[in-house]
Amino acid sequence: MQLIDKAKLVKFYQHLSQREKIILYLSITVVMIVVADQLVLSPIIKSVQSLDQKIYDTESNIKASIRLLGQKEKMMKEAEHYASYAPSSKKSGEDEVLVLLKLVQELASQASVNLLYSKPGGGEAKERNVYRVSLECEGQMDQLINFFYAIENSKLLLRIEKYSLQPTAKGSSVIKCAAIVSMAGIP
Repeated sequence: MQLIDKAKLVKFYQHLSQREKIILYLSITVVMIVVADQLVLSPIIKSVQSLDQKIYDTESNIKASIRLLGQKEKMMKEAEHYASYAPSSKKSGEDEVLVLLKLVQELASQASVNLLYSKPGGGEAKERNVYRVSLECEGQMDQLINFFYAIENSKLLLRIEKYSLQPTAKGSSVIKCAAIVSMAGIP
């Protein structure tokens, strides 16, 4: 079974005028071009565009990586500089409190403040990984100011959350202080 009879096709073609034959050739050429475009050229162009986009993305990532690698030494120096401010993440909560107590005692002795007592805790634990120490001390006003300054500027980023000052006796230059000092641990 033939779909197209060749004899009828040849007879049809012979009856066409010169102008109709040219239009037929142009129509067949246009159809062939459209089919070739849709079946061959479009998929090739799409794959080339996709590859170009991947190349562009890869180049951008490489440029960003090169820029970061150029700054690696600077970032490592910054990290080393600030590492001393962070408490050790390997220590337990009890160890962190002991470090805090020891540091407060050292700072008190450096400021010539008489540390009457210091104990863990104090205040409500509103935040996780925040270690607190309650302390009571006494000393001259300038000694207490130096002590507070040393606490606020320590390498472990301590903070005085609450304090109260009162003279030990009427007319005395010695001041008694109760305070709560905190240190944030690493979560």
